[in-house]
Amino acid sequence: MPLTFGTDSKWRRSWLVGTCILALAAFSGCSGGREPFPTGEVSGKVTYKGQPISLGKITFISTGGGGYFGTGIINDGSYTLKAPLGPCKIEVQVESDENKYAVSPQQEKMIKAKMKAMRDQGMNVPDPPQLTKRPKIDLPEKYKFADQSGLQFEVKAGTQSKEWDLR
Repeated sequence: MPLTFGTDSKWRRSWLVGTCILALAAFSGCSGGREPFPTGEVSGKVTYKGQPISLGKITFISTGGGGYFGTGIINDGSYTLKAPLGPCKIEVQVESDENKYAVSPQQEKMIKAKMKAMRDQGMNVPDPPQLTKRPKIDLPEKYKFADQSGLQFEVKAGTQSKEWDLR
C-alpha cells in the first residue's frame, strides 16, 4: 500500500521531533543537573582602601589545570559564587558604569522641576528620592588579571567566606 501525503507528513514530523530530542540529549550531556566540575560556594565582601566596590565581578580561576573557573557579581561590595575546588587565583574587575541608576545633577534638577510642576497642578506626588552617586573607584590594573593580582584562595567543598580589602 503506497504512503499518502498525510501519513508521510506525520512520519516526517515524528522523525523530526525524535531527532530534535536526541540532539538536545547529546548537546546537554548526561550530567543530571550537576556541575561539570566539583565546586564550593564562596561569599564575602570586596573593598578597595576600605570602600566597598559598588559594581563589578570577581573570578576564581583554578590553578590545577582544566581551565575551570567561577565568576560572581559584586554588588555594593558583596559577592557569592560557585568556584572550582582547590587552589585558585583571583581577579577583580570594576564595572565602568559604577554610577548605574544614578543621575547627573542636570537630570536631578529636571526631575525635581517636573515633580514641582505636577504638584502645582494638584497632583499628589511623593517627595523625590535621594539620588546620590556611588563613589568612583579606580582599581589598579593588576587586579584585572589573575596572574598579576597576587590574590589566591583555597576553595573547599561546602560554604565558605572570604573578605578582600584591596590596596
